[in-house]
Amino acid sequence: MKIRQFTHGDLDGAGCALVGHYIFTDDALEVTYCQYGSGPNSIDVQVTKFLEKPGAADALLITDICPSEHVCEGIEALKNGFEWVLVQDHHGTTAWASKYKWMEHEAQNKRCGAHMLLDWGGKNDNRMNNFVNAVDAYDRWQLDSVSRKRGEALNMLYKFFGFDLFVKEFRNDIESDETGWISNLVPILEARLKGTVRAIVQNQMKDAVHVDKNKKRYAFLSLLSPHASEIGHAVLDEFPDVDYVAMALPGIDAISMRSRTDGVNVSEIAKAYGGGGHAAAAGFPYPLGEILWNATAGVFE
Repeated sequence: MKIRQFTHGDLDGAGCALVGHYIFTDDALEVTYCQYGSGPNSIDVQVTKFLEKPGAADALLITDICPSEHVCEGIEALKNGFEWVLVQDHHGTTAWASKYKWMEHEAQNKRCGAHMLLDWGGKNDNRMNNFVNAVDAYDRWQLDSVSRKRGEALNMLYKFFGFDLFVKEFRNDIESDETGWISNLVPILEARLKGTVRAIVQNQMKDAVHVDKNKKRYAFLSLLSPHASEIGHAVLDEFPDVDYVAMALPGIDAISMRSRTDGVNVSEIAKAYGGGGHAAAAGFPYPLGEILWNATAGVFE
């Protein structure tokens, strides 16, 4: 059986790819990682291209990301051409897709995408379970989890290697971050990341705080760094008067947001602009060239 998997281009999405390879050990699994938005690597564009080629795969698997309703309707129309179709997502803004029988939505956001796929696969291995727990602790920002520290290390390694090489290395050894040669990189990357985050926060926080239409204080930053999560939470830790952080990412024409647990629900803001995510971590596509001249007023005020 040939299985085509589309997954999100982040740590959780890479975790889904690794779980996919673990579950379908005797099958041909082809993985494509995607982003939100409308670019060539977006989930909508990639799945649409795939659907235009009947017989390209026997089964369709989409993890940790959900196409738009228009593309989901295309999947629904062609579902009988596959042996099975499964779309799994845990982001609150995609609950609408639960109307499809092939959609599994984690309504309470109690599991990340990799965890959902591992549960669906029904296979049990302590090494894989521990890896997925670490991914889950990072992706859902479980700060009190015993797996949190490993999750942070995995995310650093993901950003360092990129999707394809990360998946390749961890397919060889799912514990390579703890026992393999890769473990030697972790303290080096930690020190480098700490210095990078500190420098960016110091350089950009001057005049970065604004007030939105709901009287919430937010910091707006423009980043070339791939470490938006770490930078956003560093701002929230250092500036208690800031309710949430919005970060322009020119490299992917998007805005990423972070807030505190039980604080501003940034997924609701993202949803209003065609994006989504979690209550404390969300984002949406945006033509940044239109707002960088006045980075705040055009979006939130």
